[in-house]
Amino acid sequence: MEHVYTAGIQYSAESIKRLCQVRRKTFETTKRLTTLAASFLMILVGLFLSRENQLGVLMMLCGSILIMGIDAPATALADRIIHQFKGKDYPKIFYYFSENGITTNEMPEECPYHRIIALVEDKEYFYLFQNKLAAFMIQRSSLGEHQEDFKEFVSAHTALQFFEPFRLQNMNYRRLLDAIRLSLLAKTGIK
Repeated sequence: MEHVYTAGIQYSAESIKRLCQVRRKTFETTKRLTTLAASFLMILVGLFLSRENQLGVLMMLCGSILIMGIDAPATALADRIIHQFKGKDYPKIFYYFSENGITTNEMPEECPYHRIIALVEDKEYFYLFQNKLAAFMIQRSSLGEHQEDFKEFVSAHTALQFFEPFRLQNMNYRRLLDAIRLSLLAKTGIK
């Protein structure tokens, strides 16, 4: 079987943290938006009540704490994974992309492209999610000048498009609907 692309990653504490953040921003958007809305509501109610009693100050404080901890679940997951590597080297994974699927130096069994449910990218990595917890994380630099060709190849074989993790800064109506769809996908497993 001939490999069309070979890519890889040297995992580190930072890359594990980033993967957990991207996973949360991709599959838990509705939770994050609900938390954000509740936070803002608490702050607004607190502002309204603060003139009359101490409850308003407490509401503003609680709303602020909620906003600051919006990504705490992703940080906690990353910390648990990093803790498992105490005293050990982080793995270096090589990915081999053929016309039929993906294999790695750690997993010789081929993962067919139809198992990929989401393609996400940021400025340093590509993420090919097999489910809401497992992803192939690829350093963009490992593909050299073939990054755009790689994206086209994977998109064609998965029938999916790459997108950036959901952030309020890049939110638009279509992106919001995609984020909600992926959050629901994570719950139901239906592609």
